[in-house]
Parts: sequence; C-alpha cells; structure tokens
Amino acid sequence: MSAPSQATNRSAADYFAVFGLPRKLCVEMSPLEQKFLQLSWKLHPDNFVNAPDEERELSLKRSSELNDAYRVLRDPLARVEYLLEIEGQRKEGKKNSKPRLNFSKKFLTERITRRTGAKQENPAETWPN
Repeated sequence: MSAPSQATNRSAADYFAVFGLPRKLCVEMSPLEQKFLQLSWKLHPDNFVNAPDEERELSLKRSSELNDAYRVLRDPLARVEYLLEIEGQRKEGKKNSKPRLNFSKKFLTERITRRTGAKQENPAETWPN
C-alpha cells in the first residue's frame, strides 16, 4: 500500500481543512462523520503492516491526528475552544489584551445548547477554567 495521503498533512494546522469543511462554529455532522470514516479506513495502520517502517510510522501519526481532529470538531464546546485558539483569541494560561469576542461562558453555552439541541443539567460545568 502506498504512503498516507497528503490530504491529511494539513491536520496539524487546521482540523477543518482535513475534512474539507469551512471554518465555522456550526458543522454538519453527517459529512464530518462520512469523511472521518473514509479517511480513517484509508489511513488505518493495519493497511500498512507490510509497508516500510517510515510509512507505518507516518500512517500511525496521520491516523492519530485524524482522530484528534474528529474528536474536537464533533464536540461543540471543544470546537469553540479550537476556533478561538486558531483565531488567536485563546492562549493557554495567557489572557489577550484585546479579545475580539467578549461573550460569557454562560451565553456561549446557551447558544450552543439551543443550536445543537443538547440537554445538560449544568452546561457551565463543561467549560474549562
């Protein structure tokens, strides 16, 4: 089997690009899941058992990156965090002096809950401190 596709080479830079999705808060789950299943089957390390060591390691790395991207994009709260991070608004342990968005966690949680129809007893508890 040949080396893993270059299409997943972008995953380290942009999870949305991996799945060919626009960079936005609302993501349709069906296309995301379909693309994930397609790529995970193509990149699965079992397909590279007889390949050279370098290709096996690359397959494992790309498969892991794909799983990370899917895990973030399918979860609305993780997606918000990721979007803020890639837009330069969230630096771990640092506060930006001029944030472009100034929404409270409660407000964002309510909007996500309304949009996704998710029901949680206390959604504010799911936000990182």
